[in-house]
Amino acid sequence: ARARVHGMYNGIGLQSVRGSGTNGYVQKNMSHVPARRSRDEAKPWSMKSAPLAPRAPSAEILEHQRKREIEVQLMELREALEDKGMDEAEVERRVEEKRAALVARMERATASQGG
Repeated sequence: ARARVHGMYNGIGLQSVRGSGTNGYVQKNMSHVPARRSRDEAKPWSMKSAPLAPRAPSAEILEHQRKREIEVQLMELREALEDKGMDEAEVERRVEEKRAALVARMERATASQGG
């Protein structure tokens, strides 16, 4: 007696679509990486060379950071003066005086650094 050979439906191991819960449409798995390819070969974007050396920050970025620090100090001063109950005109005058002093100090510091 010969054993009965079961056929495959569309090469995926099903005898028929009936009862499989699918419509029978078969697609290729495009995300499958064959075992013969190593991980590095599968990822051409991977860093195979040495990492890049750290770059010096841009002068524009450093200046922007210094200006932000000045504005933070001015906001803290403004809040402290307003909490003391000082009127708006006096708060504004003191903040502007402090801003002028801080900007002048920043410009002197950058000029002495050669920037």
